[in-house]
Amino acid sequence: MGRLPTAEEKCPGRKDEFKRPVFLNIGIFTDCYVPVKNGVVTSISQLKAGLEARGHRVVIFTVNEKNYLETDPDVIRFRSIPIGLGTELSCGLVNQARVNRVIRDAKIELLHSHTEFNLCISAIIAARKFALPRVQTGHTMWEEYNHYILNGWLFNRSLVRFLLRSLFGGCAALVAPSVKSAKYFGHLLPHMPIEIIPNGVNSESFMKRTYSGPELAEIRDGLGISPQDKVILFVGRIGREKRVVTLLESIASLLRQRRDTRLVFVGDGPELNELRERGQSLSVENQVICTGYVDWEFISGIYRVSDLFVTASMSEVHSMTMIEAMMCSLPVIARKDDSFLGSVQDGVNGYLVESDEGLCEKATELLADEEKLAQFRQASWRIAGEFTGQRHADRMVEFYQRILKGIGTGLPSAGEA
Repeated sequence: MGRLPTAEEKCPGRKDEFKRPVFLNIGIFTDCYVPVKNGVVTSISQLKAGLEARGHRVVIFTVNEKNYLETDPDVIRFRSIPIGLGTELSCGLVNQARVNRVIRDAKIELLHSHTEFNLCISAIIAARKFALPRVQTGHTMWEEYNHYILNGWLFNRSLVRFLLRSLFGGCAALVAPSVKSAKYFGHLLPHMPIEIIPNGVNSESFMKRTYSGPELAEIRDGLGISPQDKVILFVGRIGREKRVVTLLESIASLLRQRRDTRLVFVGDGPELNELRERGQSLSVENQVICTGYVDWEFISGIYRVSDLFVTASMSEVHSMTMIEAMMCSLPVIARKDDSFLGSVQDGVNGYLVESDEGLCEKATELLADEEKLAQFRQASWRIAGEFTGQRHADRMVEFYQRILKGIGTGLPSAGEA
């Protein structure tokens, strides 16, 4: 796997220069932002906070959200219409003249696009006008979402790949949150430098937040869970690409064997009703809890009253909710997939299984072994320390500085290494 060399590797005689703090002005372009809650928004908002805490300026170019009043002068919003695609993305009606004016006045040095719609196009236009470097993070495996448009008939894999090549082709480099993402985009753009920078999560909200006994009891009561119940948790979009119905079907036999076990789905999405109906048809509806949308501030408490985080999804790039769960000391069981490499260490803090049946097998094993469950909990918390928002911001700053110094031209790409 190719990568960008570090500043010291490229210019060893200027080592001290690269260690001095240089405050940057970064423009971030995204077709979704707060108050929307998804992995992309979480990554961007925490990156902005991390960069600003280090003295850098970050201007966000994004879309309006209904009934949301923006108070940050460095968040520039445009009217929009929903895109759909099973996501919270919107099509921004971008005023490019305003974008250009803000970039000029704020002395923006580098543009970073995180999505692939109108705001990405705006970033491309601005990069060309001002001759600025642009980087792109590949957050989403769009080929897993083609069923949302005419059941994949129009939005097919060939069209998706053509569009991604067109949008990403002019970048100075791509950011891949995982090995899986780097392999995918390395195949699409074999001559593009690709840097693997894992997503980060705010440790203050998860690793360091504590709950009293009464607070945890209140959370359990709110979910309808007794103190003796074992809780298997999934957090994320309740959509086809997340394979939530498959997860339920896989765990159903465990639920029937252990009536003290609850399977909790936290999140909203187009398959929520189907999920509830499938629970009824499997005769486990009393053990399946579908919360629907939950405010982000309450999520950490739900992690804290759970015993396992389990997912059947094969569409992840680098799961933010999995990292959140690990920060709350939850062992993880997932299908074997490159997106989880580094997060889930098989047999250390969880299991990566080859089949959907393996999810149930390993969940049954762990719930029956309190000693191993405790060991895995400790390991998850330790491993999660590699994925804090602080570490993510540090890695991004170092990456930005290399791009701005031109350390990217002619580098080996992921597809050539």
